[in-house]
Amino acid sequence: MKVLREVLMHVDTMAVGDRIKIRILGEKHTATAIQMEKDGVLFLLDDCLKEKRPMNEDGGTDGGYDSSDMRDLLRDAERTVPEKTRKRMVAFNNGDLFRLLSLKEMFGLDKDWKEVGGQIPWLKDRKHRIVVDKAGDLCWYWLSTPVSASDFAFVSNNGNATGHNASNSVGIRPAFKISRS
Repeated sequence: MKVLREVLMHVDTMAVGDRIKIRILGEKHTATAIQMEKDGVLFLLDDCLKEKRPMNEDGGTDGGYDSSDMRDLLRDAERTVPEKTRKRMVAFNNGDLFRLLSLKEMFGLDKDWKEVGGQIPWLKDRKHRIVVDKAGDLCWYWLSTPVSASDFAFVSNNGNATGHNASNSVGIRPAFKISRS
């Protein structure tokens, strides 16, 4: 009989599909390596943070993700990651250690819902977009792409793309990079 067994081991290099443990905002999570990049390995939490939050309290999308309350929350969350892990993290172009994936990365769509390519290959399989929380409930979670004056894109509980008013509370599934060395 063949079985698939997860084994905890030390490795010199990481590969897409590898999982690690990370603590953020005092919560324990696992994250999966979803893409190899020049400066590190892109990881995505396997679930959402415990608390659902709005993208913007005021409900608008002015300034996009970079000016959002959500970005402020994730920047504050950086300080809650244990130092040992934080030292291995690689900052994104904007200097942040955590960010939300975009509609393009998750689905290969632009803000007008047109196909543009650019989808992260790992996320082409719908099962990698669907999130089940610790209680066994399916989750909705934010993406960083504004799709109207009041809506940001998000992933629904069945792994599809949709939009929601920025002031509504939805799950948070951040991505982060770990250096290759």
